[in-house]
Amino acid sequence: MRIGIFIFLFFCWSCNNSKKGANINIIYPAGGYSFIDPTTDTLFSEYPLKSIMPKKDSVRIAYYGYYFLKSFKEPNLSLRPSPTQIFRLVYEDRATECIVTLTETNIQIKQWKHGIVYPERDLDRLTDAEKNLYYIFERYFPLDEKKPFPQTQHRVDSLLKVYPELASTSYYQRLLDKVTDKNIGDVTYSTDNIKICKSEFARLVNLINSAGYWSMPYEIHCNATPMDAGGFVLEANIGSKYNIVNSTHCPGDTSNYTKACQEIIKAAKLDKKVNLVWYEN
Repeated sequence: MRIGIFIFLFFCWSCNNSKKGANINIIYPAGGYSFIDPTTDTLFSEYPLKSIMPKKDSVRIAYYGYYFLKSFKEPNLSLRPSPTQIFRLVYEDRATECIVTLTETNIQIKQWKHGIVYPERDLDRLTDAEKNLYYIFERYFPLDEKKPFPQTQHRVDSLLKVYPELASTSYYQRLLDKVTDKNIGDVTYSTDNIKICKSEFARLVNLINSAGYWSMPYEIHCNATPMDAGGFVLEANIGSKYNIVNSTHCPGDTSNYTKACQEIIKAAKLDKKVNLVWYEN
């Protein structure tokens, strides 16, 4: 009992010291994205990037991002400046889904327990004509962008002459909405919180900053992506700007950025379950 009291008092002392200015300097590098007034599509989970990403990515994120946030009752961090600095790290693989939200004084951990995060698609909801167009969209979207091979381009050009609606992104999104089975059971998950000092928040954020996070592309892929590879996403809203990086869990990845994300995992006490840096056991 005395040991527990000592630990608690030491924690309070160290946090009070951090409030006095010890090791809490954070200088954010240039980069990231400015916020955009969300006039339409406010369900889009990476709103500042909406107009700059390829159509294929935009449709994918609009679909999967919305359902992920809904399943875990998570806010859309991309719509407007936050009054507090927030970093949200999401990890997903076939067996694990967890969300670690880092703020100046707290780490919140959500871990999936049961339920379907992304709803099933029921193609029987489509007419035969719609099914045909749906299959074409799934294979060739976006059809109004140039294809890498002449034979593929010829095929797409021929399809567009017969079905001009294939040039419409909104029509594809309507088909996706129609086939989506929204009558699914609620996702259940555990929620835990760990109190941290501002100096610990600064340490973790400075690792992210020094690893080049704010100047990274919004997606990072492996040279050779493994089958059923997991992935992780680090999203930030610091009030003055927004950023997000989606990464595949790549073999041999020992980058400083991945190590910094692993430090967040470690601070959340998930490092026995989630290991982003491949050479570590």
